Amino acid sequence: MNHFSETQDKLDRLIPIPADLPRLYLFGDTGTGKTSLVRQILGTRSLNFPSVRRKRTTVVPTEYLITSDGGFKAAVLLKSNEEVQKTIAEILEDALFNAFKAQLAGHLDIDQVIENIGESPDQRFRLRYILPSDSQRTYADMIVHDFLPIIVDWIQNNFPDEQDVDGVFELAVGETLAEKLNSLQTEILSFINGRVREKTGKDLADGTVVIEHKTLQDFIDMLKPLLAAEPNSLSPVVRYSRIQGPFRSNWLADEAIDLVLTDGEGIGHDTREDKMLSSRHLDYFYRSDLIVLVEDSERPFTGAGKAAIAGVVRNGYLPRFHLCFCRLDLVEGEDRRTQISDVNAGLRNVLNSLSDENVTMNRNDLSISYVSHLDKASPDDESVKTIVQLLRTVRDSTRKAKGVFVRPQYDFELIAAFLDHATQAFRKLWNDYLFGHGGPKQPWQTVKAFNRRMVWREDGYKSLQPISELHGEIMKRLSPYFASVKKWDKVVTVRLQQSSVDSLRQEFAQLLKEMIRETLIAAKYGNWENALELSGRGSTFDRAHRIGRIITEVAPPLTASDAAWIKDKIKHLVGESIEICLQKAE
Repeated sequence: MNHFSETQDKLDRLIPIPADLPRLYLFGDTGTGKTSLVRQILGTRSLNFPSVRRKRTTVVPTEYLITSDGGFKAAVLLKSNEEVQKTIAEILEDALFNAFKAQLAGHLDIDQVIENIGESPDQRFRLRYILPSDSQRTYADMIVHDFLPIIVDWIQNNFPDEQDVDGVFELAVGETLAEKLNSLQTEILSFINGRVREKTGKDLADGTVVIEHKTLQDFIDMLKPLLAAEPNSLSPVVRYSRIQGPFRSNWLADEAIDLVLTDGEGIGHDTREDKMLSSRHLDYFYRSDLIVLVEDSERPFTGAGKAAIAGVVRNGYLPRFHLCFCRLDLVEGEDRRTQISDVNAGLRNVLNSLSDENVTMNRNDLSISYVSHLDKASPDDESVKTIVQLLRTVRDSTRKAKGVFVRPQYDFELIAAFLDHATQAFRKLWNDYLFGHGGPKQPWQTVKAFNRRMVWREDGYKSLQPISELHGEIMKRLSPYFASVKKWDKVVTVRLQQSSVDSLRQEFAQLLKEMIRETLIAAKYGNWENALELSGRGSTFDRAHRIGRIITEVAPPLTASDAAWIKDKIKHLVGESIEICLQKAE
């Protein structure tokens, strides 16, 4: 699978980004108004593009290169045949298992089976967008009336008293339905490829689709079948897109603002993100000039917003951070000032809560805006001014002089104690996931799907996000370490001290993320493959133990004889980060 840098390299060959173009990254919970804000800036609201819905709309991260001239062009990266087929397999297996459990409980419902066929368990692949409704019902009938009786009969004949329902189900599927399921997966994949060819003239195997047109309306009409979040769309098989053109709302016509605007996937997609920000955002943070967290004014911080702010601060990105409250018009209040006051009350509660978690920041450290009426033809005048000022801030950020960095000196021997707490918390979390030691055990299908994502070189699956979790634990535990500078190379102000520490955190966070990816995925690739290949009775148990060994090897107890490498590596990354900061400041 493609890492962020590999994806960017592919897109750069098709639509290169000018080096001087400033970058704005939007992120936030699903349904907070990110894409509505994008449509207002692009001037494409009347064209209903990008798609806007209240729940889980953006599943294809998209970069918009807003330029002053030229025509419109899009580069769309497709998922591979293998990934799509394996995702279909997970959907069918999950639908079959849920039907099996429902039948055991005496409430099997064909409509629920159809619902399960409609999208992957992690809600990222919406098969219902591509498959016609009659096909979805046909496959649901097949599961209920053909596949399910075979499973039930086999289990009753071979393991009538088996208590391990999960394990025996996986065994039964492998013994009785492997060929039928493979045939069905191939049939669905063939249909999807036919739809891709019909709409684009390409196959999934081609990997990319490029669209160009001189007029906006025709360009959007060509793009919608690929990116729309609605039935008859191919968006489930799209991995990433980059779109370039002279986009601009009428109220931006007089503004000389060219930039890259990235509309990221909602942070609510990963269920762990209400506690810890996913590492997938850090690549965007590192390359962006301004990072904007979009919150819903009517229901602020009811999702992952609090964890997002904590992640921003711990990773050193507060100087680039902006908080934007959308849908201010939905807040009760007699005027804008009263509405803003109500929203700020919720913000104060969050900041107080963060201070209890050793995330230190002041209200004055935050850059904040409030916007209304994004669902209208144009926002209200005050919101227009606010958005324009936000875009000017992004534009002007590239004109700033290089920051000054002063070398901090640390006691490297203190790192071990902080690191020990981080690896211990990480191992405990995964003992819960795999074995239920102190927390809810993850279903076998989730663990197997996660294992497959590791083989695909992805960062995780659903709540199983080891890269984010280990990275987050280390950044969290090392936060007081970074703040406790032993000595500065020069006498500097408190402001410059904080700026230097923030720069150091950014570089360290980026290096740490890549180190964890390399150690967990690349170096352990064969282990992940071996665990995934397990089948038969007992494979669920064996797979969990093999994954557990990988986790322990990557984050060992620091008292273990083989733990010296991780302590030395973290010390080296701190030193390397300081050198990078010094080079950038030259």
